[in-house]
Amino acid sequence: MHKLKAEALARSQCEKGVAVYLAQQHGKHRNKSVAYGLLGGLAGSVILMVWGQIPKGPMAFIPLVVGLVGGMATGLATQDNNDAAREMTFQDVCSQYDEEDELAEDDVEEDEEDGGSE
Repeated sequence: MHKLKAEALARSQCEKGVAVYLAQQHGKHRNKSVAYGLLGGLAGSVILMVWGQIPKGPMAFIPLVVGLVGGMATGLATQDNNDAAREMTFQDVCSQYDEEDELAEDDVEEDEEDGGSE
């Protein structure tokens, strides 16, 4: 059942097109970059709060803000880096399903021809 669900998901993605696929991949990349920036900034803020020599007020949250902004900027700047590889992967997967569909259509046409000649 898992295989059928994965195949249906892949076919659905193929029908939507490569632009939608790339947009989804860009979104995932940006979210991952923001999460890493947030984690790094949070770690820096905690270190400043616990061991820092600065007041424990709003100054301790500067690394958190810097990490968040840095993660967003990095995500936006690097989201297009792997587009060629992503597009090739998309084409490889979708061409597999296109070939299967063409073979299925050919079988249906042959069956119709065989049934019509009787």
